[in-house]
Amino acid sequence: TARMAYTDGRWSPAGLEELAAIQSAALAFGYRLSRYHHQRTGEDFLILFEDEAAALRRHWGTYVFRLGPARGYLVQVPRPLYEINSFEYGVSLFERLKARALMVAGADPGANLDGSANLVRLEHLRSLFSLVNQVVLRESGDDPMLVIHSRARGYRPELPQLPIDALLSVVGEVGSSSLSHPLIQGLVGML
Repeated sequence: TARMAYTDGRWSPAGLEELAAIQSAALAFGYRLSRYHHQRTGEDFLILFEDEAAALRRHWGTYVFRLGPARGYLVQVPRPLYEINSFEYGVSLFERLKARALMVAGADPGANLDGSANLVRLEHLRSLFSLVNQVVLRESGDDPMLVIHSRARGYRPELPQLPIDALLSVVGEVGSSSLSHPLIQGLVGML
């Protein structure tokens, strides 16, 4: 994992070999792995993205992993094109929370006739988006992670408009103690 192969802004030789192997595997699917250093903040990232020059485009999404110090947040944007401003807000959350990872879906939810591009439906869990989610959660080990979906609410004239700007749904440890968890408090405080 990157935790062991990347320390103090440097990659170990074994880590660089592992990155090369990941890059080769990504290329087989028309994806690229890029190491990115942000000049202003000095932060380093790994970005897994689809190569626009690939002969076959899969539209499986883009994945950004913050290296070095990060907080236990995983920000997901499952409908960046379909839900207006959800992409921009998700990127803002990723930056403001100093989140560990950002996942951005690559296709409109109605792109495939079988509905498989609709990543928020339970029957479509077999996707790269879901796999990356599982790996990030698994690799967090005992460190707590809070998964955040950046979504937009649509207007429906037949339903009353809710006077709220955000919806927080806690799955797992439900109770008053879960709402006082530092990750949830950090999110609520930032909102």
